[in-house]
Amino acid sequence: MPPKKLSSEGEVLAAHMAATRAAFQVLISCLQRNGTLERGEYQEMLSVYMESVKRTGDPVMLALLDDLRRSLMD
Repeated sequence: MPPKKLSSEGEVLAAHMAATRAAFQVLISCLQRNGTLERGEYQEMLSVYMESVKRTGDPVMLALLDDLRRSLMD
């Protein structure tokens, strides 16, 4: 089955998420390199935050945060 074509809005959202992911990867890499952040620490704390707002958080926001967290895992 061929991949579904994204709408214009979907393409913008996908590009935004890709740029956000790249920016976080660079930031996390820099913070790990200078010893400010331990490997996996950001992803773990993001998971803790997501769990704490699971009941009241917007499902779309939680899905986007989970996507970001998974993409930043080693």
